Amino acid sequence: MPKFPYIVIPGKDNDVYKPWISVNLNYLKTHKITPPIWALIDSGADNCLCSMEIGFWLGIKFKKQPQKVFTAANGQQFSGFKERIKLFFTYRYKLLLYV
Repeated sequence: MPKFPYIVIPGKDNDVYKPWISVNLNYLKTHKITPPIWALIDSGADNCLCSMEIGFWLGIKFKKQPQKVFTAANGQQFSGFKERIKLFFTYRYKLLLYV
């Protein structure tokens, strides 16, 4: 299991430690790979999310994708589109990403 350093973000009262790591996203249907992107990794998350702009750049056809509704920690709902892509960092991992 790879280990990554936490980036310190200065806070008002306390510093916050976040596992931001550099990743590349690969969409196999278009063979497009993003340049390095800084991503906040939640290793315990059931789903991974990224912005639609990244999905557009990768060439994802959103009109053909099923939508899924998510609920944020504050109770606000938002929707995303389900698509399978690859995430690369020190080691290669496949995951299901919602955009």
